[in-house]
Amino acid sequence: MNAQTFYLSLSALKNLFTEIPINPSNFHYSFYYGLDIKLKLNYSTQNNEIFSFVSNYELPVHIRDVFGQIEFTGQIIFEDELAIFADLDEDHICVNIETNQVSLNEFGTNFEMLLCAATPEHFLEVLYLLAENKANHYSNLQYKIDDNVFIKKLVDASGDKNTEQFYTFLLGE
Repeated sequence: MNAQTFYLSLSALKNLFTEIPINPSNFHYSFYYGLDIKLKLNYSTQNNEIFSFVSNYELPVHIRDVFGQIEFTGQIIFEDELAIFADLDEDHICVNIETNQVSLNEFGTNFEMLLCAATPEHFLEVLYLLAENKANHYSNLQYKIDDNVFIKKLVDASGDKNTEQFYTFLLGE
């Protein structure tokens, strides 16, 4: 998934909430406003889709509520062969510049702990599925997907079967 499609797809999720009042007392308030992403005025071409998303869109403070515990840093931080663009708790989610893979790396050492996706484009697809699942749940409390089925769906979207451990960890299974 490219950055523009990702942005448009996330924006479309707000339509699920047209008949639900949005106010600070609702449990889905932070999620809804986490989808309030804006295109920056000075759009620039980047060499991968995650870089394009982080560089060209203003991310709201509630963005963390959209993707579980994944929090975009709002900038790309380069360290050796890694480009850090998000955090998960104390650790970094990075693109390896040499392999183009997305992984969870340990804070401080940058040791690769878990593979997240085969490419940045695959990772955007996974992030969209996470947001879509949460939006479906918040807009329809009867909505439920089996965690194992959802993890398999995320692994398939990630482009690499070796990502199952990351998504199992992310979803707390």
